[in-house]
This record gives sequence, C-alpha cells and structure tokens, in this order.
Amino acid sequence: MRMLNVAAAVSVFALSGWLGAQGGACPDLVTEKIAPVVQATQPQPCGARIDGAFHGIRVQSAWNECPLLVVITPGHDASVHKRGAKTYTVPVQTLEIRLLIFKCVERWLFGVIPIAMSTECELQGDKNAGAVTHYAQRGCAVRASGLTPR
Repeated sequence: MRMLNVAAAVSVFALSGWLGAQGGACPDLVTEKIAPVVQATQPQPCGARIDGAFHGIRVQSAWNECPLLVVITPGHDASVHKRGAKTYTVPVQTLEIRLLIFKCVERWLFGVIPIAMSTECELQGDKNAGAVTHYAQRGCAVRASGLTPR
C-alpha cells in the first residue's frame, strides 16, 4: 500500500510539472514598434541620385551622390519584456532585410566626338541580407493558480 501511495505521489508531481511547463507563468512580453531603417555606405560622386521605392520603403540620396550599398530593414513589432504587462508575444511573420547594390552609370552618345548624355544611379542587385521577426501580442488567461498564456 505504501508503494502505491509513493507511485501516485510521483505521478501527480510529474503531471503537475508537465502542466506547469505547458502553461507556465505569464512572461510579461509586449510588442514594440520598430520603424523601418535605411542605411547607406559612403556615396560615390555621380551626376544622379537614388530616388524611388524599394520593398515599400522610400529611398533617396542627395543630389550627385550614389551610394554603392543600401540596407533596408523593414518596420516591425519586436518582442520586449515589460514587467507586469500580463501579456505574451507570438511570432507572426518573418520579414527580409534587403541589400541593394547600386552603380553610377554614364550614358554616352558616340559620334565623331563622344558626348556624355546622362548619368544614372542604377540598381545592379537586390539580395536577402537577413531577417527580422514580426510579433503579435496576446493576453494571458487568468486561472486560480495565476496567469498563463492562452
């Protein structure tokens, strides 16, 4: 009989540990808006500039400047800890960080004397340079034993 009680106690203890791991305490995580970021390398002198939308984000350089590389990190909601928030976060979407490669290109009119017609800051490449995760915030359920994620 004593062995049966010990086995029952161990089973209840193991089950409560498993349930605790499944529900756990509310982690107090919230979402925080991160604005889109455009970063560019030192521009090369050029008779043109970048002026356009790439992946939904407006990119402009100064007149007569053409940066070789531009990194675009999209705006997203990050997951951050906030004490007492009674919420948690879940990943919703992975968003690509893009690397744009530009080159200053001169257009020439060839005849008796070559004449420079125009200069453009042209997109030469568009590559995936990493990713950020976009999160959504959810409320924790209230139970007699405390708050747990829903």
